[in-house]
Amino acid sequence: MIIILLSLMIISLFIPFVLAKQRKTYLTDFILENKTKNKGFSNSLESDDISYEATAYGLEILAYYELFETKGLFGNIKTNINITEFQSKLKDKLDDLIKCPICQETSSILYNLYYNVRALDLLNYTFSKAIVNDIKSFLDSTEQAGGGFAPTNTSTSPSLISTYFAIKIYPIIGKSIPNKATHKQWIKDCKNSDGGYGGNTTLSSTLSNTYYAVLAVNILGKLSDLSDRSKTVDYIESFYIDDESDLNNFGGYLPDKNAKYAQISSTYYSIRVISLLDESELNNDTTTQWLLDRQNFKDGGFYELSDASEQKVSSVTSSYFAFQALKIFDDDLKVLNVKIWKVEFNWIILIIVISAIAIAITAFIVLWRKRRV
Repeated sequence: MIIILLSLMIISLFIPFVLAKQRKTYLTDFILENKTKNKGFSNSLESDDISYEATAYGLEILAYYELFETKGLFGNIKTNINITEFQSKLKDKLDDLIKCPICQETSSILYNLYYNVRALDLLNYTFSKAIVNDIKSFLDSTEQAGGGFAPTNTSTSPSLISTYFAIKIYPIIGKSIPNKATHKQWIKDCKNSDGGYGGNTTLSSTLSNTYYAVLAVNILGKLSDLSDRSKTVDYIESFYIDDESDLNNFGGYLPDKNAKYAQISSTYYSIRVISLLDESELNNDTTTQWLLDRQNFKDGGFYELSDASEQKVSSVTSSYFAFQALKIFDDDLKVLNVKIWKVEFNWIILIIVISAIAIAITAFIVLWRKRRV
């Protein structure tokens, strides 16, 4: 009997346990694993560097699932996001952005500023009047008289992406967007004959700029202000892969016509625009399945395949775009409630098994000794 029990105990040390977790649990576990010691989020498990974008995206997903705090196994409260510490760290970074002249002259300033402000907003941070005035002053300094916002306060050339981020920041800090009609007209002037939009009034169309243009007009006015919307939908649909034999891409949208792989980001941009302009043109089932196939259960995140590398490296940004894309098709995200079975090692189950075996062995020894007596 003892030999049998010992054998079971030894075997249990080498046998993993089969567990089922919901897709959303894999996702949120991945997000939490990307939390850094510096009170932010890195974009992937391969990096410890804080990303403004990943931090905002990570907080948004955790806020959606109400996971800033969780209940432990024994009813204790576990703090996943220390709101006060996160606010303090992000506030320091915000000060660096708006008070650093060199930072304000880099093309990424509006991008970084938006995601920093967005992250603080998700943490219910109260912006002081002084900070609000500093941010507004900077935004106003990038506004162009002919419409649009420049990437920096030293540039006079507006771009669609900088315009999009600028008009997204104003409402967060409680300020009205100035000269809406002028900016809306400038965006409309970025439209090309193919139905897409360029980065400014002189550039060729790209899928991402078309996304920024449509969403920016949706903020500034009404989508009915856009002319020939069906042509824009046709332009977006030209990136869709409907070839069932193309296993990597079927159901997704290419980032450009020469790309080898559909991307989660370009797929989100595409279906977001189509959902706004003509949702009847969405390919719900095929695109949903394509997105779900991009969840990497080795880490729980969603991955992109790039033309340069076919490695399945998950990231917070691609996971966020997948999360938002799936939400377009299913507002309650029921598809992420589905349980996926996975073989993995679990210390809790192992401890329970070993404890049970130890109790059984002890009981057997006690009974055996009593019999001898």
